[in-house]
Amino acid sequence: MLLTVFALPRASMPPELGEFAPPGVTPVVLGGHALVGVALVDYAPGSVLEYDELLVSALTRRGPKLVSTLAHIWVDSPQSVAGGRELWAIPKGLARFDHDGRSTTVDVDGQRAASLTASVGKRVLPGWQSFTLTTAQRLEGRNVLATNAARGHVRRARIDWDFATDGPLAYMNAGRPLMSIELDKMGISFGLSCRRW
Repeated sequence: MLLTVFALPRASMPPELGEFAPPGVTPVVLGGHALVGVALVDYAPGSVLEYDELLVSALTRRGPKLVSTLAHIWVDSPQSVAGGRELWAIPKGLARFDHDGRSTTVDVDGQRAASLTASVGKRVLPGWQSFTLTTAQRLEGRNVLATNAARGHVRRARIDWDFATDGPLAYMNAGRPLMSIELDKMGISFGLSCRRW
């Protein structure tokens, strides 16, 4: 996983964030900015499914609990689209991913959404690091809170994102990158616990 966290002005936040957030889930806003992560993920051989993924997720809150809500997410696997939508209410769509060395371009509906180049450095911390994250999603009238766990080696990264000005992620051009990392040899488990309503 290559991940950059951006500070995105509240006025630039996409309407999809409200559409895909369950009732009572609101963005965390600090100094007029939301914290938004953009990630490129490669689910490599050994995964339940093998595919590429591009996602945009905002730090949100449900009462005192911090959660994450995905505003946009695309993959190149129809099976992943079906599973994500049905199991976790995650609004996955299909995209094309073109890799050229350190560069990747993602096309949605035949239109470029984003491109990135990345270089990865040393580990930030020794050993394996573990993370727990709850996604809060609403899709087609269904709400799902899903607790997920990830582990991997955290490495420093330089990621240069280029969001197409006429594409679905154009709003991210208003964001200011705060930090970038790579989660190397990542393992992730979805839906360790779920609440659906």
